[in-house]
Amino acid sequence: MTTWNTLDDISFSLNDTTLMTELLAASPKSLPSPREKQRLALQAHRQRQKDELEYLKKAVDELQEQLHRLNQVHELQDILRPPTYWEKLAKDECKKQIEVVNENRRLKRAIEEQVEFAESLANLVHKKPRLELFSTAESDAWKHFRLVKDPETRYAAFHAITDRDYAFVDSVMIQARLIDATTDHRKVFPIVQNDIVEIHSYGLMRQPVDFISASVAIWDVFRGVAAVPRLSGSYKCLAKIDENTSYVEGYTQLTKFRIQRRLVVKRYIESPTRIVILSRSIHEDESLPLDPSLSIAQEVTWLVFEKIGDDSVAKYYRKSRSPVNTPTQVLSHEDAASECALMMELCDRHTKSFENTVLELVAQKSPPLRLMMSL
Repeated sequence: MTTWNTLDDISFSLNDTTLMTELLAASPKSLPSPREKQRLALQAHRQRQKDELEYLKKAVDELQEQLHRLNQVHELQDILRPPTYWEKLAKDECKKQIEVVNENRRLKRAIEEQVEFAESLANLVHKKPRLELFSTAESDAWKHFRLVKDPETRYAAFHAITDRDYAFVDSVMIQARLIDATTDHRKVFPIVQNDIVEIHSYGLMRQPVDFISASVAIWDVFRGVAAVPRLSGSYKCLAKIDENTSYVEGYTQLTKFRIQRRLVVKRYIESPTRIVILSRSIHEDESLPLDPSLSIAQEVTWLVFEKIGDDSVAKYYRKSRSPVNTPTQVLSHEDAASECALMMELCDRHTKSFENTVLELVAQKSPPLRLMMSL
């Protein structure tokens, strides 16, 4: 191969010389245009987004798989060591507490928004609140214990009103310490909350009667198809909604005014040995209006009826507030105290009347019990 030497004794081959000549003769490469730079940057951005998306998808799949394994472990633990009754109650109560806290936060935000709106109006700054404290939609009327005319909405309201309170049946039984109570007892007492008097009553009745017969009798009494002879006032079925839901009407006379009661009563058959009956008062009814000249009852009742051993056990908790439209202007302080005492007495009397009626209905089908009651 032919070579030539420089003074520095650096040797170049013929091929190297040719390559260097071509490189020196070539024009320098031109820089990319601004448009090309933008295109390349966009491509790089899209590729980066694609890579991030792939990474996130992979991370989600891994987390879902991890969650699935954890759920399997939790289910296996529940099978090997089932949660106790009290553990289940505690979890349910914790969940309900979270729901209540969230609802309170929503209402607080709504009130703050209403206050801000009022202040804005005062300053002629019109700002519509983003949140409504109370919805005016017909589908939400049940939340305010109001029944509308539309048949479908009305039917749904009957169930929604009672279902909301049914979710708290264990809570009220815990509050009244009736969860694991076994002996007969009854209590009626007033509570003042936010300057409003509430009459609370709860109790337990245990009888050696047939559970099926007694559960039918209790349901007949609650839904107003069985006469309650010693009841102070009236109580009858206004409409049958379905096999487990009824609309009931009642009246009670106090010293200074008369109370009308409109109740939605619903039965929940949880198992062959346990039923729950929920009763909640209605404040407005577009199809069957309440008498505006009378006071309107505000009450809710939970009743748990279950078979324990050879006995049938009924546990109940009832809360009632001062009736709506109560003529407070005609009541003196002494009259109000007297009416409160009378309401407590009537509450206790109604409970006893219901109990006796149920026992009498069961006794009609149970000769041993009928003989025991006659002694």
